[in-house]
Amino acid sequence: MAFGLSERTHGADIYSTDMILTPDGEGGFTASGSKYYIGNGNVAGLVSVFGRRSDVEGPEGYVFFAADSRHEAYHLVKNVVNAQMYVSEFRLDDYPVRAQDVLHTGKAAFDAALNTVNVGKFNLCTASIGICEHAMYEAITHADHRVLYGRKVTEFPHVRRELTDAYTRLVAMKLFSDRAVDYFRSASPEDRRYLLFNPMTKMKVTTEGEKVIDLMWDVIAAKGFETDTYFDKAARDIRGLPKLEGTVHVNLALILKFMANYLFAPAEYPAVPTRLDPADDTFLFQQGPGPRAGRDPLPRLAHRVRRARAPAERGPLPRAGGRPVRAAPHPRAQRGPAAGPRLPAGDRPALRPRGLRPAGAGAGRADRPRRRRAGRDLRRPGP
Repeated sequence: MAFGLSERTHGADIYSTDMILTPDGEGGFTASGSKYYIGNGNVAGLVSVFGRRSDVEGPEGYVFFAADSRHEAYHLVKNVVNAQMYVSEFRLDDYPVRAQDVLHTGKAAFDAALNTVNVGKFNLCTASIGICEHAMYEAITHADHRVLYGRKVTEFPHVRRELTDAYTRLVAMKLFSDRAVDYFRSASPEDRRYLLFNPMTKMKVTTEGEKVIDLMWDVIAAKGFETDTYFDKAARDIRGLPKLEGTVHVNLALILKFMANYLFAPAEYPAVPTRLDPADDTFLFQQGPGPRAGRDPLPRLAHRVRRARAPAERGPLPRAGGRPVRAAPHPRAQRGPAAGPRLPAGDRPALRPRGLRPAGAGAGRADRPRRRRAGRDLRRPGP
């Protein structure tokens, strides 16, 4: 099996798919378009493909269907990575989609795509933890058996610091991922807090994994380049988790999208326990409608942050359509009685010329503006 979602132009942006299905007048469709970076797309017998109808606008036009990779209208373009793994680009040219090939339509198709990513990409955290832990055993073993200047490498203070830093980050990766699993398993249609933990795990745990490998690479040194070690594969593959499989800026946008509710719309929910019990976690595969889509989360989060500040600290508030709303001026900037009483003239602080300081404020300080002007003149280009 293969999961055909991402595209060369749009990545995994499921709102902008260019896989177009045109009705054939007999209850089916003809599909045309391409998919990119599809794991197992070279060899899978069946490929689930996400697309949209040409005759229906909006979320009702989404379609998930199964494609047979052996069909003559299914074209394998190439393997897109220079490695011994199946990561394909394929193209459909007027591929016939029968009614029985359609898996989901409308919002159900959109939800299936988004929820599959929610579950499948979450495993990036366990992949990152496994790579780092295996590499750490190898790095420590190598350093402990290596003797330089009459001392084991693990006895050097800077090496101990780097190993401690790497181990602490690895423990934090495990703790956060383990707690996120509790939110996944305790989720329900009424409790969707896992949607915030999901992108945080995909982004932060994987980027910390890169740092762990970099720290240990300073310890294992040249050994980490050798072909008979695990470390050289770990140092290469760990980069793909936050950049290829779970794009950092996409997950950061999702974090900002759900962070607004977390910070500014609190609600009462039961405490999430530690979940080690055997259970049928059916909700993970029946997550139902996804969150509201199609809006940029950054302006909305900035809007709520400004609204939460004191009135005197607010900046311009964005309005729907992008037109700013002028904030209320500070009371001291207002005119009339509402601005409060003015100080008598004798109680106002005296103004002094720029560059002059009161007596005793320090010798030689009054000429500072002149020195600044001279410095600016020295930075100008010559004649």
